[in-house]
Amino acid sequence: MKDLDEAADRYAVGEVTNEDLPMIATLALARGVNSPALTELACLHRSDCRDAPGLFLEALDELGLLEAIDTAWDSRAATVLLRRAENHAADLLADAGTPAARSAKIAALLHRLAHTEDPLNSDLSELAAYFEVLTVDWDEGYLERAVLADQMRLNARRLLDHRY
Repeated sequence: MKDLDEAADRYAVGEVTNEDLPMIATLALARGVNSPALTELACLHRSDCRDAPGLFLEALDELGLLEAIDTAWDSRAATVLLRRAENHAADLLADAGTPAARSAKIAALLHRLAHTEDPLNSDLSELAAYFEVLTVDWDEGYLERAVLADQMRLNARRLLDHRY
């Protein structure tokens, strides 16, 4: 069922299309996950998927995968984008990967989040700009990389502490 939850996250942020949903349902059924809406979704043809989003949401609900989240896709998209940005921030603090690569990913996610229909916090746009500037400074060599990495970590901590 974790695969379905992840597919719902990817669907919410536009990484999965309506045409992909029947195959996602088919794969879930093949793994032994079953619900009436999931079965109906798996039977849809890629060329006729107008009912796919509703069936997908119904299947997620039937399987108990909508607990503690708003069922609106925009709200889920905002939650997914923030969670991904926070995961990259945690990785940055753990020195996983280069600071600039993590910073660029955080900036992109926060900019996207700030421009969703249901942004969680408009102040995230300012934090996204800080990450973006730090990434450019890193790439262009404007400051010592150790100083920039420290600034990236400071902003990562701000994000994780919800101090935007």
